Order: sequence, then structure tokens, then C-alpha cells
Amino acid sequence: MNAEDSAGRHPWSEDLTAEKMRSTLGGLSLPDLVDWFAVEDEYDDYYEAVAEELYRQGQAGIEVLGQELVGRRVPQLRAALTVLALHQGEDPAFVDAVRTLVGGSEPVVVADAIRILGSLGATDMSQAVRRMSDHQAPIVRAAVLDYLARAEPESARPALIQGLGDSDYIVRETAVDALDDLGATDAISAIEVLLDDPHEDVRLAARTAVDNLRDRSSSAD
Repeated sequence: MNAEDSAGRHPWSEDLTAEKMRSTLGGLSLPDLVDWFAVEDEYDDYYEAVAEELYRQGQAGIEVLGQELVGRRVPQLRAALTVLALHQGEDPAFVDAVRTLVGGSEPVVVADAIRILGSLGATDMSQAVRRMSDHQAPIVRAAVLDYLARAEPESARPALIQGLGDSDYIVRETAVDALDDLGATDAISAIEVLLDDPHEDVRLAARTAVDNLRDRSSSAD
């Protein structure tokens, strides 16, 4: 089966259900999956679905995903990173590969790697990650805050409070969500300022966080 049909269209459109995706991919051989993974300009869920099926092929498929971590195809690399993190997050070789990606040049990949290391509690990367707190890419600055909240929650608060004033809404929203997750009731007043933020996503996050933190504060009294 070719990765694209006779009309040159992509394997599927975004309106196909996850069940249909799995059903279609489940009947493909490893070479077919490799071809489908190489298709360009698809959406993220497509690449992740193919990557998941490659992983289910066993060692041969896992090796394909591992090779993507040192490649330059960003959508495929991100999908491989997501799937391997899900299944092999504690594997030392995988963690080492993720550490290497933190020093890469593609912001979305760097951000993904930082977030994964945060979820793994990889505190040995703290200094390297903190040095990126003023990275020019907002997605990386946001990932740094996410890392700190997950890997170093006890010392993350100053950076998160500072993040509330970032020039980019993605960073501000991440800071709000992290403070909410940490139950930082002492940050309520700082978050309330963002109830009038110019960006809707930040306003909604701030409203949710303030409500949650007020409830937490009341229950603690």
C-alpha cells in the first residue's frame, strides 16, 4: 500500500476518527509504515498515530523511531519523541537522547525535550534549562516554566511569578496553569492581574486558577 493514493492525496484527512486511524494502520507492514511516516505536511495526530504503530512492531519499529531522534524531519522527530516518552521514558538511552535535543536549534523540539525532562524529574538538567529562561522563542520559555514546576516545584515559584509578566501569552498562560497546579494560594493576587489580560486564553486560565486557589485557601482555613 502506498503512502499516498493514486490521486496523490495524503493517507487520511483530519476528520477521520482515531478508531479508523488505528484500523487502517493496524494492517500495514513495517515497510509500509515507514513509507507512511515519511509523508510530508500532515498534521501532528497523523505522525503520532503512525509512530505508535511503528512502536507496536517491536524492536525494528522502535529502531526506526530512535533514528528519527537524530534526524531533521521535525514532525516525525516530535512524534517519535512523544511515543518513546510514553513507552520508554525511564530508559537511560532515551533520556540521554532527550538531553541532547535540549541543545538543538528547532524551538518546538527543544520545548518538547524540556517538557519531557520535566515530567521525568530530570533535575540534573536544571542549569541548562534555566539558562533558556530568556530564550527568544516563547514556546521554549513556556517549556522552561513547565519543567521547573514539575522537576523543581519547591523552587519554581519566583520564575513562575516572573512568567506572569512575560510579553507572550503562551508563557503567561503556562505560568498561571503551573501556579494553579502547585496550589500557590499566595500567588492569587498576582494572577488576578491577568483577569484583564488582552488574550482570551490567559484570561480563562487566570479565572480558573483564581477560583481553584481561592477554594483551596478557604478549605485550608
